[in-house]
Amino acid sequence: MTLAILRDGRADKLSAGYRQRLALGLAMLGEPELLILDEPAANLDPKARVELYALIKNLRKDYSVNVLISAHTS
Repeated sequence: MTLAILRDGRADKLSAGYRQRLALGLAMLGEPELLILDEPAANLDPKARVELYALIKNLRKDYSVNVLISAHTS
């Protein structure tokens, strides 16, 4: 499923993974040179984490955006 088919819905009704995708899309609207992401995978299930990090990797490659990720490790 892509966000395009959800365009008439409400963002607060999206899953955590889709809210993260939406937030990345909104952040990219300004064509930034740098994205600073604070724990972008927080509260995501393992599958959604993999998908999110793949999306971030594609953003880096396709749009030449630099990405700084802050994440807690245990």
